[in-house]
Amino acid sequence: MESTVQTLLIIMILLLGTTLVMIGIQIYLLIREARQNLKKLGLVLDCAQNISNNIASGVSQVEELAQRMKGAITLAAVVKKVFDFFKGGEEE
Repeated sequence: MESTVQTLLIIMILLLGTTLVMIGIQIYLLIREARQNLKKLGLVLDCAQNISNNIASGVSQVEELAQRMKGAITLAAVVKKVFDFFKGGEEE
């Protein structure tokens, strides 16, 4: 009777040990995969940051172009008024 109980205890200890080893291996694999995914996420975020910086740069260049065009249009309007002033003065 006592040897049967000892045999069952040894079997249970071996099964429990095997189960804990398998759980440990699964946790290790899960953590390794999470680490790889975090590295990939970091690369994606770096790429997204580069894209947003490029977009911001393009927007600022368009804004600068618009300001220069506005200045050129204002200058053209002033030149037109000056020409109109002198043209009107010659006809009188």
